[in-house]
Amino acid sequence: MLVDFARLFDSGDPAQIQQGVDMYTEWPNNVGSIKVALTRRDYCAINHERVQSILGFILPRGLVSWSLDPTLYQVDLPGRGEGVVTIARNGTFSVSLNYFYRRIFWSTYVESLPRGEFFPYTTVTSFHNCDSCPALGLLDLKEGGLDGDKSKGWRVVGVTLLKLA
Repeated sequence: MLVDFARLFDSGDPAQIQQGVDMYTEWPNNVGSIKVALTRRDYCAINHERVQSILGFILPRGLVSWSLDPTLYQVDLPGRGEGVVTIARNGTFSVSLNYFYRRIFWSTYVESLPRGEFFPYTTVTSFHNCDSCPALGLLDLKEGGLDGDKSKGWRVVGVTLLKLA
């Protein structure tokens, strides 16, 4: 499951990424989103049902892209939820937005974590363009998914991409 999800997510093809999200993830109340952390507090939330349409706009234009290594390793992060296992992958992240796109992107897609909360591992405090900056992908997995039905096997219950520089 994990390798299949990673293969689809890493394809760079919005339709395949959406397929991976549809097949292998579960979200609370159908409102969950992939989080792309742009700073230690600010992130772009890509609703799980709109992955293909949103990435279909930004990926072909080279506005945002990522590449994650195939190596998977477990990390221990507190507060991820009971029974949740977090898997990490190193990689790179690129963002290339001119002034116009940056303003639209920031006002339309970017949200902030609640006051006092921060993404793990990143110390980035201001948003800027970068080419192949270090990045980290985090996948939260839970056996039985959100409702704990073990007959479903392991499910991805959270996806976060962290821009580290």
